[in-house]
Amino acid sequence: MNIDWFKNHYEEIYFPFINEILYNENFIPIRLNADELLKFNEEDFCLKIDYAIAKSNIWPVEIHDPVTNNLIDDAGEYVFLNYLDLQCSRSHLILEDFFEHRDTQNRSTPNRYDTFNEENLVKWQLVRIKLKRISYQKELSLLKNSIQDLRKPPKSSEKNTLKGKKLNLLERFEIAKQILNIETQIRKLDISEAEKCKLLSIILDCNTTNARHILNGKYPGKIRYDLISEYISEIMK
Repeated sequence: MNIDWFKNHYEEIYFPFINEILYNENFIPIRLNADELLKFNEEDFCLKIDYAIAKSNIWPVEIHDPVTNNLIDDAGEYVFLNYLDLQCSRSHLILEDFFEHRDTQNRSTPNRYDTFNEENLVKWQLVRIKLKRISYQKELSLLKNSIQDLRKPPKSSEKNTLKGKKLNLLERFEIAKQILNIETQIRKLDISEAEKCKLLSIILDCNTTNARHILNGKYPGKIRYDLISEYISEIMK
């Protein structure tokens, strides 16, 4: 087989993937395994395919998903089934062209070609079912992982901490006031007191009531200067 033949039948994104399936030397035992399976008739093919898949998984091979570029689990099975898919699709399309050519010439087609095409279609359908099963298993695995992630307790955040201690609103405001002169900047704005409170609430990520209490000096909190003074000094060096 030649990858150029597939360019009329597959999207361009799959060309490197097809090329790897057909020509990667690490996949030679898997391709030989698939070629042997294709020699069997329809019934024996269906009976032996699972054993052939198991044989393919013996070889330690790697291949990336053509869309996500992630390494694929059970790579041997994936390479094996995709190689079979390419072989079956190529055989079918060649035969369809052959049948059409015979029809245009008003010539009958030997029965052996019809029989081969019918058996090939059964094999191809089974291969496609196996490939879909792999796809569904991958999607199910991703879904299970997502559910497990959602069930995990949230990681403790170290946001707004100094020396491992979380800062309260008043301490955060005091840092911003000493370093950024934030209180003076807000008070000199030509806006209403309500808008000043809203602005501070946005900056400190708090509600407007707490922001108003901070600006009015009525917020019920204490500043641990021993905690923030060193940090302020380091920033303002």
